[in-house]
Amino acid sequence: MSWAEFRAFEHDEANPLPWLVVCRHEPALRVPANRITAIIASERAVTADTALRLARYFGTTPEFWINLQSGFDLTSARALLGKRIESEVSKRVA
Repeated sequence: MSWAEFRAFEHDEANPLPWLVVCRHEPALRVPANRITAIIASERAVTADTALRLARYFGTTPEFWINLQSGFDLTSARALLGKRIESEVSKRVA
């Protein structure tokens, strides 16, 4: 699941995601409330520290959260820079 898909899932009323719980329970994560809010709004990236905390809280792995962030970063970069990079960088000839 990509970060964008995760965020879309977050807004699906049929599947209330635990983000709603996190927003109410930032003290359990021991992070400032604005950190989670900024991550949800794509204004801040999931760091290793946050990934460890979310993994512990949700019973997942830190890699799950880092992979979501990496997928989101790559998708964003591809949308913003993909065409330009394709025109600027030639494929290596073997």
